[in-house]
Formats: sequence, C-alpha cells, structure tokens
Amino acid sequence: MKEKKIMILGGGPNQFPFVKASRELGLYTILCDYAKDNMSRNYADKFYLASILDKEEILSIAKKENIDGIFTSSEPGMYVATYVAKLLNLPSIDHESFLTLVDKSRMKKFLEEEGFNYPNYISIDENYCLEDLEKELGQWNSELIVKPIDSSGSRGVNRVKDLEDLDFYIREALGFSKQKKVIIEEYIHQKYDFMIGGDIFVLKGKVVFWGLMNSMRNMALSDLVPTGTSFPTYLTEEEIKQVKEAIERVIDLLKIDFGPINIEIMFDKKDRLFINELNPRNGGNKIPEILLRATGFNFYENGVLGACNLLDMKEYTYDSRYLSTYMIHSGEPGILEKIDIDDSIRENILDLTLTKEEGDKVDAFTSADKRLGIAFLEFNNYNELKEKMDKINELIKVSLKVKYEKI
Repeated sequence: MKEKKIMILGGGPNQFPFVKASRELGLYTILCDYAKDNMSRNYADKFYLASILDKEEILSIAKKENIDGIFTSSEPGMYVATYVAKLLNLPSIDHESFLTLVDKSRMKKFLEEEGFNYPNYISIDENYCLEDLEKELGQWNSELIVKPIDSSGSRGVNRVKDLEDLDFYIREALGFSKQKKVIIEEYIHQKYDFMIGGDIFVLKGKVVFWGLMNSMRNMALSDLVPTGTSFPTYLTEEEIKQVKEAIERVIDLLKIDFGPINIEIMFDKKDRLFINELNPRNGGNKIPEILLRATGFNFYENGVLGACNLLDMKEYTYDSRYLSTYMIHSGEPGILEKIDIDDSIRENILDLTLTKEEGDKVDAFTSADKRLGIAFLEFNNYNELKEKMDKINELIKVSLKVKYEKI
C-alpha cells in the first residue's frame, strides 16, 4: 500500500497508535507536528515540522504531497483535518458537521431544531449581565450546569445549586474556553449512576461498530467527571435500541460519512433520552484499547484505512469480553500517603499506570487530568464486572497524609 499516502496530524501519545498502525499497514505515512522530537517521528516515512493548527500550511503540504487521506484524533487538529479533507475531497466528517458537534451551544441548537430532547440552555460570552442572567435562570426552578462551549475532559464544568455561586463558575468556565463562550444548561437528574459512553465507528454514512460502554461516576464526589468506563453497557435491550436510533438519526441529519465518534448520552428519571455530546474522535483513557481487547475491533487500523478510502465493512459483530478502566483519584486535595489495592481486584488488573507517588501533592478529582493513575482491568463474566466495578472505590483506596482545603 506504499502508493497510498496518509497525512497524520500530531505525533504525541494520542496519535502514536495511528502512526504506528499506518506504518505497519504499509501506508506511506506523512507526519506533521510542531515538536521535532515527538514520539511518532521515527515511525513516519516523512516528517514536516508544522503546526497542526495552521490550516493553510497543512493544506499546502497536503497538496504538495498529493495525499490520499488525512487523519487525527486530536480535537484541535480536527479543525484543520476536516478543512483540508473538504477542499481535497478526502474521506472525513463534513467540516460544518464537525463544527456543530464540537460546539456545545451549536449542538444544543441543532438538537432543539430537530426535535430531540434537550434541556433549557443559554449561551453567553464575556459580556454577560449577571443580574439579567439570574433573573431568567431563576425562573427555571432547577439546578444548573455551567460549561465552556469548547472544552473536553470535564474542564471548567460545574453543577450550580445556588445562584450565588453562578458568577464564580461562569468565570471559571470562561477561563477554559478558547472562544470565551459558556453554555448554561438545566441540570438533568439521571436514571442511572453512569452515562452511556464509548466509541462508535462510521463508514459510508453507517455505524459499522457499536462500542457502547458505561461511563462511570463516583456519585459521592461528582456526577460530572467520569471515573472510568466498563464494557459492555448495563443498559436494557430496549434502551440500547433507543440509543442506536438517536445516534443514527444525528448521523443521517448531519450527513456524517466517516470516522470514530465518542458518545455521552443519558436517560433521565422519566426514561427520556438526552444526547449530551457526540465528539468526532476516539475517547481517551484507553477506550480504543478496551474495545480492541473486548471485541477485536481495531480503531487504529480502521481509522487510517478508512481515511484513505481503503476500508469496506458491514456492521462488525463480536463475542464480548468484559473489561474496564478506572481512574484512580482522590476526593480531596492533600499529600498522598498510599494507594491500597484489594487482593480481590488485583487479580483483574491487566495494566496499572501511576502518575503520582507517596509524598506528592494531589488535587481533588474535578477533571480527568487530576487522576493519580489509571488501571486497565478484565473480568471473567458480566456478573463479576458489575459486582466489582460497583464497589471499585472501596477496592482501590487513596489515603492522604495531609489534607488541604486548596493546593
């Protein structure tokens, strides 16, 4: 396949598996990154020292190399990848559809206009009037969620129970928004203590792989920040059917032709389905790795092959295995004393990566980047998965030497 050229934007850890897969498949791999010593460079056939955010420079390189495909799982890089793909008529999610999916305000408007369930919402920028906001939001008679319209990893996302705290959380969210815009939504009380998460794969306008997972929460700490994922999902067959129908309808309406999509969906206490997010990229925290081991579906290979129009696949079927990730975290800031792992869960751990050690300062778990490590686990059957993951916070415990109010 050396005659087929693929350009991959970004050479960091999230892109490395795609670069490696591309090289192993025999595609001529062109890598662009602003860092000359990135970890993927030795796996590329050709390297350009270029910012993946500079759409005109990337377009110029793509034309010069006469590429057959362009790919990235970096959300910032996708602004450029979809732009280049559109101009060069390459397989990709449509650029305008991409912009709808990654802008929380624009996505809510789409859901509203197309008759999906959606919460009350208001979009604001830095020039908001707090008094007017409080007056309008007070009429909703509900708790609120404040979010940057364009961030990921739960950064800057907060639940507001008292309007006296509103201004503080708006300012925090603005600090995480590149566009300096925020969306305020009515808080939805969930049916389950998990969201429906995971990754799906779209090819030629159809979902050919469904990797529906449980996106777990530590409800004693926060229902906004995922503490891990587990597969397969706990949903009923009827609920799975509703999720699939809603996602397929979005794909049809937005004319999404190709690519991975990371999902975040919930049911409320009245059994109504709400689409929270559909991100046109793979999820983090080893989601593609879990799904590969659990089902055999390879997002890395299929992603780069599909980008070069070399993939022909019907709906992918599989016999499920039972896997999960767990983000080790602290509910409070302080100095780490130890991480205790119960023997009953230790036997299920396939891989354990710790980013903190005894004596390190740790933050309270308010976003994914505050984790102390990540465990990758496998179970013998569904019942063992559910039993152990339902009490994972007891089986993997974090102890602090000293606790702080803030670090």
